[in-house]
Amino acid sequence: MRVDTSHENVTAAQRMNLSPQSQNVILVVAAVMRRGHRYFIARRAPGERYAGEWEFPGGKVDPGETPEAALQRELREELAMQAEVGAYLGAVDLADTQRTLCIQFYAVTPPEGPVTLHAHDAFAWATLEELQAYPLVAADREFLARGNLAP
Repeated sequence: MRVDTSHENVTAAQRMNLSPQSQNVILVVAAVMRRGHRYFIARRAPGERYAGEWEFPGGKVDPGETPEAALQRELREELAMQAEVGAYLGAVDLADTQRTLCIQFYAVTPPEGPVTLHAHDAFAWATLEELQAYPLVAADREFLARGNLAP
């Protein structure tokens, strides 16, 4: 897969106008939740695409949805979590011969209380240093490699 940074400086208005399914581009959102110096990641369950890999949770933006609304929906569906979506943190494009995924990362305020896993089989709160030891999905590895998160 090829990694592209073309969406790195996209404005909020431009992000909202990216069509989720235009020209084989699939718009995906990911939640970067932080408590102190630890970040929330979840492991994809067996039977899921990329099973066993860890990720910042999220998913595809449906037609007519804003990225923020899609992220709130995905967190409700995957983690039974009501969360506040904050600032846009950056994007990573991953392309193969059939499509391009544009993954947009957002800061999310994690709610207090238990986590209920629906699309994952484990979760962790890890420091930036600890995240390096997890087998993260490609987009999340690239996002971290760019230094988008301050220690």
